[in-house]
Amino acid sequence: MRVFSVLLVALLHNAALRECYGSGNSVSTCPSMCVCTLDVSGRRQTTCDSGRMTLAIPASSLNPETEVLVITAPENEYNVLTIGPIFQSLKKLEELTISRSQVPAIGEHSFWGLKHLQKLDLTHNSIRQITDKNFRGLVELRSLHLDHNHIDSMPSNTFKHMVELRALTLSHNNIKELVPRVFLLLNKLHHLDLSYNPLGELYPEVFKDIMDLRELRCRSCGLTNINDHLYSLIPSLEVLDLSQNQFKYLRTDEFVELRRLRELNLSGNQLPVILDKTFGASTPNLKFLSLSRNRIAKITNNAFVNATNLQTLDVSYNKLSSLEAVSFEPIGEPLRTLNLSGNHIEQENLKVVLQAVLKLRELYLSNMSLTTLPLGVFVFHEHIRLLNLSYNQFQHFPAQLLSPLTKLKELDLSNNKFRGLNDRLVDRLEHSEDGQGAGGEVMAVKARGSEGIMVRLKGNPWQCDQCHIGPILAWISRFAKQEGREEIDCDLDSNHIECLRCASPRAVAGMTLSSLDTGSLDWCNHGTSGDYTSDQSLVAGFLPRMGLLAALGATALAVLLILIVIIFLALSHSRHAAHYYTREDDRIPGTSAENEAIFSNPDRLSEDIGKYATMLSTGKLTTKSNGKVSFVTIATIDEITKDPELQRTPLKNGVGS
Repeated sequence: MRVFSVLLVALLHNAALRECYGSGNSVSTCPSMCVCTLDVSGRRQTTCDSGRMTLAIPASSLNPETEVLVITAPENEYNVLTIGPIFQSLKKLEELTISRSQVPAIGEHSFWGLKHLQKLDLTHNSIRQITDKNFRGLVELRSLHLDHNHIDSMPSNTFKHMVELRALTLSHNNIKELVPRVFLLLNKLHHLDLSYNPLGELYPEVFKDIMDLRELRCRSCGLTNINDHLYSLIPSLEVLDLSQNQFKYLRTDEFVELRRLRELNLSGNQLPVILDKTFGASTPNLKFLSLSRNRIAKITNNAFVNATNLQTLDVSYNKLSSLEAVSFEPIGEPLRTLNLSGNHIEQENLKVVLQAVLKLRELYLSNMSLTTLPLGVFVFHEHIRLLNLSYNQFQHFPAQLLSPLTKLKELDLSNNKFRGLNDRLVDRLEHSEDGQGAGGEVMAVKARGSEGIMVRLKGNPWQCDQCHIGPILAWISRFAKQEGREEIDCDLDSNHIECLRCASPRAVAGMTLSSLDTGSLDWCNHGTSGDYTSDQSLVAGFLPRMGLLAALGATALAVLLILIVIIFLALSHSRHAAHYYTREDDRIPGTSAENEAIFSNPDRLSEDIGKYATMLSTGKLTTKSNGKVSFVTIATIDEITKDPELQRTPLKNGVGS
């Protein structure tokens, strides 16, 4: 057995050595700072990505059979390299990457002899100028990437030796102008990226040599408009990215020449309105349209007429306060993704618009200051799989809103105002309509074989008492009992439900749900108002308040009765005294018989006190101007005691009558 192990190790060692040997008897080991492997296509690949290389590229020590060479570095540990005609020994090289290496220039004939090279990546370097001499010998090159350099100009014929070139990317440079014939002989070029260059304008004659262009990207190029003739020179265009420029208007026939256009990105411009027939009538094959982050306040009724293939529409972060359902009717059948985020559209208007697009798969309603949604807003939207309601003001979310969404797979409720979830909503999130358990990135690890709802809940001010967080803790407990449940490390992964953090009460603020001692949590924190959790918690919070109010009411009633008794005893005593000593009833007409009847009959006095107490407690006791007590609407003890008829002048002995 031991002999077998030794032989196996020897065979593996010899196989590894063979990977580092070239043809014949020459030996070329893998450089110490590199790794020699096979790529996904089975080609010999050498990767040097540790960074901080300052010596020459070790081309002479590489295996001549190398087909893929990658030299790069971590973001903050760039290499400092130069390149020249050092690759002639790598005749079979098909892909070459030298990035993050501060290469200042390409040099003449650097790639001479690499007749099989198809991809050249020189991104994230310090190249300032390029000419046709830099690319001689690259007759089979298919893609050239020069992004993130310092190129400020390119003369005519720069790329004329690369007649097979299909993709050219020059983004994030400092190119101010494209000179005529700069793309000479690139008649097979399909993809051109000029993004993040201060061009200011695209001249039509520049594109005469690349009339078969399929994809043009000029994101953030300082453009204010497009010359009328440019589109007619590139009629095969399928993808056009003009985002983050300064367009303030679009003509209704702006894209009439681009009959094959499938994707159009106009986000980040300054468009105020979308006019009739701008899209659809002239671009019948349009499938993706982004108008986000403009200044759009109105979309006209016929803006999307004949856009029968439009599948994705993004009008997020504009100034839309209302939408017309008729605007969306032409795209109601094909539309699959709709993004209305960042607008402040009224809820009822939103409901009406959504009833015009019933085949949606993805709906984005983020950052719209929504506090609630009208019931029935998602009726007939059973196809929705993703619903984004993040960055709103939701405190409550009725579970019945989700009932029509029988195919929902992802729900984003992050960064709202939830302090808890009620039992019904938790149950809806935990069990999809087909009876399978929920789970996912923010919830917990999915049950085996489960295809439940992925729910995102981060960024809410969770109140960690039993009233608010109890249903979620019970949810976590059920997941913890699942077979094969893995322990969650919240320091490494904060996207699970166990890693949600408490915002209150102060004693547990900042703690994760997984670290809570559920047995020691308060039932309810009555110091804060707002969120509901379940019917049980509502009752539990309501009953103590009712008991307190009842006790206060009983105490107040007892105090009132005592005050009534004191007042009537005082009145009785004073009137007896006045009657005995002064015979006042003889001097005040009409009072003698009544006073005698009231104050000389103790039984009647007790009965009247009971009546007065009842009337006072119901707010019906007052006095007339003649001093008689009558049952009419009023009153308080203060008003009674302030009545001048009850505050007679003091008698001689100092006792008021």
